[in-house]
Amino acid sequence: MTRARRVTVSPQPLSPAEAGVHPAGRTPPFPDPRPGFRPGERGGKVNLRRPAPVLLFALTACATLASVPLEARWSVNGEPLVLRSAPAFAGAVSSLRFRGVEHVNASDHGRLLQGAISFDEWGECLNPTQAGASSDALRRTSSRLLSATVGPGAYATRTRMAYWLRPGQSCTGRDGAPRPAANRARLSDVVYAQRLTPNAGGRPNAIHHAISFTTAAPRRSAVVEALTLYAPASFSAFHTFDGRRLAPDDRVQAQPGEQPRPVALSTPDGRHAIGFTAAIGDVPARYGRFHYPDTNKLNVVFRPAGPYAPGDHLYEVVTVVGTLAEVEETMRALTPP
Repeated sequence: MTRARRVTVSPQPLSPAEAGVHPAGRTPPFPDPRPGFRPGERGGKVNLRRPAPVLLFALTACATLASVPLEARWSVNGEPLVLRSAPAFAGAVSSLRFRGVEHVNASDHGRLLQGAISFDEWGECLNPTQAGASSDALRRTSSRLLSATVGPGAYATRTRMAYWLRPGQSCTGRDGAPRPAANRARLSDVVYAQRLTPNAGGRPNAIHHAISFTTAAPRRSAVVEALTLYAPASFSAFHTFDGRRLAPDDRVQAQPGEQPRPVALSTPDGRHAIGFTAAIGDVPARYGRFHYPDTNKLNVVFRPAGPYAPGDHLYEVVTVVGTLAEVEETMRALTPP
């Protein structure tokens, strides 16, 4: 096993909220590294075997952490898969390259492969976002990367999320009318933690995402975008998974948005594809798909009923890559009978 190399340069003192400390004093999961990660009432459980992580290096919150690019190189049946996060994106994945093809559009802080959450039916008016704010320049972020552990066995980060909009910035309210953003600060109190591990469920082309949102204050409601992918425009063919096969989804332009089936995007020839499926839990996952002129989007969304209590909220998602046929085969293998 490669020994972890810990780097701590000029550490900055963090408040409990910045460090992601639970109000009761308990540090939330990183996410939970225990075998068989078991989400709580707001997530679910799938039978996925997780390999023991082999850590290449670990970074803790420090003055220079935001300037360090993160990279994990994994092998999928002998072929390299490379995950990267540029320093400007606070741990959000800005590149996933497999078989020489880029799967992520990283042209702004709202795209990428990342998580976000909105509260109290305000949408973008109250919308912590992992990578940063809409007004961030491409080489900086308003979010704060608190820690990172990256290597052959895991890609794990913890991020204090910035609000997508600046205080007072114009947005569209619940009634459809323009209004100022509901947040009063640039940085939220929400910590997004993710732990990505290869070989989910024993499938080399499947990446397991153990995700947690740690909140400090109660909210009347939440819409949890546990994982979002903006892909290059070349990934233009949409598909939904019915439990056995991936079928073309030709309704996206006319009926974009969420639906109940796992989703995938592929190039028109099916040579390159990427898809999402989620654990089955108390709160069912919804899968969004959206077409734009220069990019295409997939996401996994949870809409828990009632108040969103302070504490840790845990979710599981699996990303599958390969040809369209390989993605379909793996999704089928991961689907409970």
